[in-house]
Amino acid sequence: MSFLTLKRGTTLNLPCTETSVDLSEVEITAAVRLGGFYEALTVSSIVPGAGTYLLSADTAKWPLGSLECDIKYKASTYTVRTPTFEIILTGEVTK
Repeated sequence: MSFLTLKRGTTLNLPCTETSVDLSEVEITAAVRLGGFYEALTVSSIVPGAGTYLLSADTAKWPLGSLECDIKYKASTYTVRTPTFEIILTGEVTK
């Protein structure tokens, strides 16, 4: 499982590339989860021809620890999900 490490309060801006599905025909959703905490991520800057998009979120209220994340591509006839990856959120030092 791959992972990304951030400090709480950092804005998540994760550029993504997906070429195995046609992004012009799918709805892209993503979320993080840790215990009872669940939050959808914002999907923006979709460029179907290049297969690129941006996932973003404000992490200020996220719990510390290892959050699970995956991405879902949903078309009218199929759904594809990425493998789960971790976003490790650590505490900030500077307030």
